[in-house]
Amino acid sequence: MSTRPQVCILSSGRKANDERIYYKIARSLRKRFERVVIAAPGEPDHRFDDGIEFRKVERRRSRFNRWGTWRSLYHVATLCDAEVFQCEELDAWLIGWLVARRTGARLVFDAHEFNPAEITIGSRGLVRWVLWRVVVALDRFLVKRTDRVLVANDIVRAYYLILHRFARVAVLHNSPVLGLFRGADPPPRKEYLLCHEGSLGFSRGLKSLVRVVERLRSAGVNAKLLIVGDVYGKERAWLEHELSRSDLIECVDRTGWLQYPKVGEAIERCEIGLITMEPTPSNMLCGLPNKLFNYMRYGLPVVAPDFPEIARVVSSEQCGLIYQCGDSNGLFEAVGRLAHDESLRRRLGEAGRAAIQRRYAWELMEPVLFEAYCGLGSEGPDGRAGGAARESASGVRP
Repeated sequence: MSTRPQVCILSSGRKANDERIYYKIARSLRKRFERVVIAAPGEPDHRFDDGIEFRKVERRRSRFNRWGTWRSLYHVATLCDAEVFQCEELDAWLIGWLVARRTGARLVFDAHEFNPAEITIGSRGLVRWVLWRVVVALDRFLVKRTDRVLVANDIVRAYYLILHRFARVAVLHNSPVLGLFRGADPPPRKEYLLCHEGSLGFSRGLKSLVRVVERLRSAGVNAKLLIVGDVYGKERAWLEHELSRSDLIECVDRTGWLQYPKVGEAIERCEIGLITMEPTPSNMLCGLPNKLFNYMRYGLPVVAPDFPEIARVVSSEQCGLIYQCGDSNGLFEAVGRLAHDESLRRRLGEAGRAAIQRRYAWELMEPVLFEAYCGLGSEGPDGRAGGAARESASGVRP
């Protein structure tokens, strides 16, 4: 049997055990393909006994100094000699195209973000204007030479169809894996009123959340916040100073970075799930965040800003409250309303849990992924992969 890996996933910046890359896409592809390799910076913090292989890539030195990472990723990709390369960032996409052009491999791009907004973060004026157009031009060039594109929401899907109307684009939501995100029986005692999943910086609403906790406690609500993740750099220094100043040291806890299967156990200890991202283009146009679906999985009512895709899901599933982005009073009023109304929390939370089971679980995303990959690689041991390419309304949408 050939040892040639059938699928090689290339990442220039994300960890090998990234939630979407490893726990969702790679583990699902392993059910259909004999060999799946992930090439990413650093070593994975944990491995399941699932047969997925890892190739270490040099870490980038800074946001703009990636030469070593690019050389390392190109070298690893060339040695992999895969049938299909799946790329996770724009620079990895360009490297994957170069290698696929040499080897005749097929090419898949997994768009975690809206590239023009994500890559121009921090740039201003003419630099931002030029960089934005360069990114769009690269996206247009590469999407025309790519077999499949995977996206996390319909806004990004529409973007790639505008760039190339014949692009084959499949929407894969950042849904929880029910096999890993099991619910406890009986549910654990609720230790925290509020929950924020993920790294919490200023652009994710750190200052707003601290103010909400402070105002709730001043109003007589026993509000405690659990950050399922951590706060880094200048944001951590600001947080520690602010908590000391306002006597909130005992009211805000951080779990630190957790393995994906442990994230759900932390969320389940809370009562209200918060999404407080600032209205930057990158935040507003990115894929539906993991935290939204993770809150819903554990029956937490969601408080979220009126970003187009997030508001659409929360409103249609009636699983939370929406506030106007940038409105700190609106955020406080939404959280306060849920804090004082247990029956409302329960009703909205159960609606979200039911929506995950019915529409958004990763187990329901898997057939879309399999359909997108159909025809790109050779058959696995069960004979279900490979064969003539097929598209359907539930999978790849031309």
